Amino acid sequence: MKEYFIERFKTKSEQELDEIVENRTGYQNEAVLAAIELLNNSRVTQIAVPEELKVKKDVVKNQESDGLEKSFSPKAFFRTLSYREFITWLALTLLLLSFFEIINYYSDEYFVNNNWKHNFSFFLLVLLFNHVIYKFEHRRSNNLMGRSISDSILLMMVIFAKQVYNYLVDRDLSFDVEIGQFILLIIVIAFFIFFFESIVGILKYLLSLIRCQIF
Repeated sequence: MKEYFIERFKTKSEQELDEIVENRTGYQNEAVLAAIELLNNSRVTQIAVPEELKVKKDVVKNQESDGLEKSFSPKAFFRTLSYREFITWLALTLLLLSFFEIINYYSDEYFVNNNWKHNFSFFLLVLLFNHVIYKFEHRRSNNLMGRSISDSILLMMVIFAKQVYNYLVDRDLSFDVEIGQFILLIIVIAFFIFFFESIVGILKYLLSLIRCQIF
């Protein structure tokens, strides 16, 4: 944030920067710090950073040091968990199943040559859209652990709903998986979710740079 104000204040005169420092109560702390840094870069006599800004700076530094720990903490997710999340997951599950069936129905057409590619791509979009809905509902972004838990629950609901659908349509409820295969499947799913959310985290950071944080 301070770098943003430094770029913005580069064209200001020293008098204008002095006014920002003198009337700092009317400006953001980062703006005042940027003005002080620009003045110190152009003057021999250095301006001391006010004590109240030093305290704020230390608080921000402590918050940044705790950022990694907060990213892996599920407390924020479970603290705000409510029926809205389950309604969202159910709606997205039905949307996914509907899309899967449409692609399967048109699987013989020339424009649908690889079912799994279409299904997988749409599934990734739905996972991303799930995070957008969370940001809209809670007015804050979900952290890494919260997003991973949300992805896992949504995936389990899709698998369960698909089994129920197969039973209702074909009376087929077979799910023959050995214990070793089941454990391997869980590991693969966990790795996939972690990899996907790492990419989402990078995308989230890039969007924050252009102030377009949609999830």
